[in-house]
Amino acid sequence: MSPVCRFLVFTSVFGLNSVVALGAESKQPKPDSGDVWDDVDSADSSESARSGQKFGLGLLYTPASDFVLSSGVYGASYLSSKLQVGARYIGGSKKLDVSETQGTTTYYATATLTGYLFDIDARYFVGNSFNILGGLGFRSANIKYSIEDRATTSVSGNITISSIVLPISIGNSWTWSNGFSIGCDWLGVQVPLSGSTKSSLSGTLSADTAKKLNEDLVNTGDKLAKTTSLTLLLTHLAWAF
Repeated sequence: MSPVCRFLVFTSVFGLNSVVALGAESKQPKPDSGDVWDDVDSADSSESARSGQKFGLGLLYTPASDFVLSSGVYGASYLSSKLQVGARYIGGSKKLDVSETQGTTTYYATATLTGYLFDIDARYFVGNSFNILGGLGFRSANIKYSIEDRATTSVSGNITISSIVLPISIGNSWTWSNGFSIGCDWLGVQVPLSGSTKSSLSGTLSADTAKKLNEDLVNTGDKLAKTTSLTLLLTHLAWAF
């Protein structure tokens, strides 16, 4: 039974504005003035658009995360055209049905996994759209499972994994003067600073077997809680005002 549960837990957790009208005529230097060509910053650039905004609200979506994160919301305060501070909530869930044969016995397992990440972060812009994000957050996952051999053995339980994490990401974000913003964090990681696991189970097991199984689940959960998770292509659509 123990290998099946370990298998179950491991399986569970783990430009856009390219056409821009500058609308500014070239400035010719006056004779004998010593002037040079002006470096004109387009009024429609993302950096200029951000300088006129104070707050932003948006939606998040990622197709690729190894911690069951898929969609969420965020809010941000624009301290300047270079710096934003805000908060994000990203969650997700999935259902698993797996089986494993040991000797002549086949075990069937089902599980429902839900997880989320909440963090407070700061986003610093390097140039017009490229940015770096860093912060502090809380990451949690809950697994409700049942395992049976459809004969004499049946086990069900719950595992909760939680971590304090350091989220870091790099990406691009483009903002228009009307407040619309679209961006993508191309690569993000959540580095755990601490982690813990709680586990409970019940079923047709002897006391010693149940105790050993629960210890195995807690040990496996602790390893997962202290594992760095990866998120790719976290897309955000927002409106600033």
